[in-house]
Amino acid sequence: MARNPHGDVILADVAREDASVVISDLKELGVHKEGSISLELVDTLISDRAEQAIEHARGAPADAVVWEEVEARTSENVELSGVYVAFMLLAGLLAAVGIYQDPRS
Repeated sequence: MARNPHGDVILADVAREDASVVISDLKELGVHKEGSISLELVDTLISDRAEQAIEHARGAPADAVVWEEVEARTSENVELSGVYVAFMLLAGLLAAVGIYQDPRS
């Protein structure tokens, strides 16, 4: 039982391939509005049940993408800066030069 704020703490090990589905279901229940959903990557896990969960999950563990994690990381690291704008302008100019220098045109 969580003491501050008052509530319950539930921990669950989920196969990475199924994490987005579980997170989506928790969001539909409104867990993220009244509390929070936290993800933690487990580096080493020795468990027959975990192996069974991975086998029953769709897809391969190496290919699994937790989109909520990607979204959280990209939104934290996005900041418009002068350097970024300069790089984008330079990339656009290089692309324009490449188009105009194309020997097929």
